[in-house]
Amino acid sequence: MVAVNKNLRHLENAMTSLSLSAEAQASDSSKKKESVVTSNKIETVTLRLEERIAKGEWEEHESLPPQSHFAREYGVSLGTIALAFRNLHKRGRIHLVPYKGASIAGRTKGSAKPKTFPLIALQGSYVQHYQLYLGHGGSNPKLVSSVIEAAEAEHCPLLLLPKAPDGKTYDLAHYRSRDVQGVIFLGGEGYDEAIALRQAGFPVLLANQPVGPTPLNFVDYDHSSALQEAVDRFHENGHRRIAVIAPLTTTPSRFNSLMPEFLAMLLARRNFYDITDYWLSFDRTRPIEPQARIRKLFDLKEPPTAIFCLNPALAAEVLLVARELDLQVPRDLSVIGSCFVSVAEMSVSGFALQHEELGRCLLHEMRATIENPFYCVQKQLPLTFIDRRTVGLGPAAR
Repeated sequence: MVAVNKNLRHLENAMTSLSLSAEAQASDSSKKKESVVTSNKIETVTLRLEERIAKGEWEEHESLPPQSHFAREYGVSLGTIALAFRNLHKRGRIHLVPYKGASIAGRTKGSAKPKTFPLIALQGSYVQHYQLYLGHGGSNPKLVSSVIEAAEAEHCPLLLLPKAPDGKTYDLAHYRSRDVQGVIFLGGEGYDEAIALRQAGFPVLLANQPVGPTPLNFVDYDHSSALQEAVDRFHENGHRRIAVIAPLTTTPSRFNSLMPEFLAMLLARRNFYDITDYWLSFDRTRPIEPQARIRKLFDLKEPPTAIFCLNPALAAEVLLVARELDLQVPRDLSVIGSCFVSVAEMSVSGFALQHEELGRCLLHEMRATIENPFYCVQKQLPLTFIDRRTVGLGPAAR
């Protein structure tokens, strides 16, 4: 009786309800049921659109409304519509043209088999944050949004996977069962899982550069060049005691390897001082009070006259401490920040992330990795410097 009720519920969901229901921490049995319901939704939307096309609701070669229109009409996610469009494309019902949209295919015989687009999975903590954002429970991770927008523009379907529950990982069988052809890892974690998948011949791409040599493909921002430009700007303006404040990540990332590069940059300019007290790292996952440690910088015998912050939140903390100590920016203290999501939020001079470009680049390189198992890419994108006039003259230039 229980099995019959479950089947009836599945049928009812497929025929009468197209609303999404996904629980990231669901049990294995719940995941199987969710997978069936999701598949039914995709097929239901596919069939309904196919019926409307067959009835002539749109003329041959006529452009279809955007995917967001159908997502609202059927009460489903953009991912469900993207997969339905992919099905219609494979069946020869529509044409998908990157950055132009979808149009009704001609009804001529003997037409070429339509090109299919690979299903790509986005995996990691950033995806979980994005789902919280959609539920009005968190901040908007722009990187996830940018990849989704790039995929929608090219009609490439995506599967969003948050971190696996209980510290587990998704294995190759999980991806194969969902017809996933490649995985982009977002958020910095998942390196060991990516290595295992790559060794099994499965296409993977990291959205962050690991510490040290790696056989994996990755696309990331060029934080080394940003640090170099900040040091150059400070030196050109007469600053000789420079401090750096960086986020301490829970997984090895490029931030962890910047300290020796910072030392090399100073030595190249014959600026010799012990940087131990001038390099601060903060663990963003712990409830610490960074202002107390920032204040200690100004208790040093030679306090810094310039500070580079590798995180917008840390730059804001520096400004608060400066006001408390009655230090004027940029007269008494110069500040440069980095990793700003938008120019509008920049309270100091610094580097803005180009998430739209990174999203398009990740999608392009992932598809290239899927198409060619020997494809290799390890790319760093430049950050854009925006001058907010928070860099003034240092002691050596006065």
